[in-house]
Amino acid sequence: MLFTVKLGDMESAAEACRPLIGNDTVVVPLLNGVEAPDVLARILGPKHAAGGAAYISARIAEPGVVEHIGDFARMQFGSTDETAQARLAPFLERCRAADIEEAAAVGRARGVAVADDIVEQKMAFLDGLPGEVTASMLVDLEAGKPLETPWLSGSLVRMGREAGVPTPVNTALYAVILPHVGGERAGR
Repeated sequence: MLFTVKLGDMESAAEACRPLIGNDTVVVPLLNGVEAPDVLARILGPKHAAGGAAYISARIAEPGVVEHIGDFARMQFGSTDETAQARLAPFLERCRAADIEEAAAVGRARGVAVADDIVEQKMAFLDGLPGEVTASMLVDLEAGKPLETPWLSGSLVRMGREAGVPTPVNTALYAVILPHVGGERAGR
């Protein structure tokens, strides 16, 4: 189970998740805060808690709608509890089968010759960037400038729909940033 709440809501959300936790459930937190796995272990039990990190720029557009900003997305997860770690292997396989890097799947469906290892290539490139590098869209968003997301995530969502390829990540991310597309001043 992916656990993606704000830090201030972490403990109450973990408590609310208790009825959802089955014997084989492992909860992967994708939120800021180095103590998230410890909090989950305390509330849900160590065999149900993992650690996780998401390398993605996203915002909440409206309740229940998350939008991806930019074109990078990576997730890492694992657990120090051996039983939880063993149960994460099927989750990893599901992530791979879901082809979480949607742009490659849409490109292939549209007949673009996309290298089999394109996702790994792009992730290696991003991993090599200095820590102070940020996405240009974040720079524009912080400056209140118009954003290019209709031509990035928006285009990918449209092309995916046309090709019959699901794009749930980019659809959610597009919805989150859409209210900011015109820039800060446009909404005032």
